[in-house]
Amino acid sequence: MADSNFYAPKVVGTWYTKSQSQVTIEPCDQGYCGVLTDVVIPQFLIDKYGDNVAAMEGNYIDALNKDPALRGRPVLGLQILVLNSNVEKNRIEGTIYNPEDGETYNGFMELIDDDNIRLSGCILFNLICLGEDWIRVTPSTASR
Repeated sequence: MADSNFYAPKVVGTWYTKSQSQVTIEPCDQGYCGVLTDVVIPQFLIDKYGDNVAAMEGNYIDALNKDPALRGRPVLGLQILVLNSNVEKNRIEGTIYNPEDGETYNGFMELIDDDNIRLSGCILFNLICLGEDWIRVTPSTASR
C-alpha cells in the first residue's frame, strides 16, 4: 500500500468537471473530500426541465436525491466526493455522489498528471465502472 501523502499536494485543489462545474478537494477526516464550489447545470437537464432550471437562478437543490428528506438541500457547497486515505494500485478508493441522478457510487480517483484526474464510479460489485476526467482550475483556465 502506497502512502497517500504522495497524492495530497496533487489532489488538493479545485477541479473542472465534465459539465464545467467546479469541485474543491481538501483533506478531511476520511482522507480527501470534494465539495461543489461552482455549479453549471448540464445541458441534458436544461433540455429536460427548461424554464424550471432558469427560474432557479443558481439556487439549485438536490431534487433528484433518492432520499426525499434530502431533496431540498442546496447543491452548491454539497460534499459529493469522499476519497479514503488508503491508496492502492496507484488510485484512491472512495464514494462519489452524483447530483445529476441522485445516486452514490463506489469508485476511485486516478491521478493522470498534476492537472488531470479521472474519477470513476462503479456498479454491479465494481464490475462496470464509468469515468470522467477533471481538469485542475488554474489561473489560465479560470475564465472558462
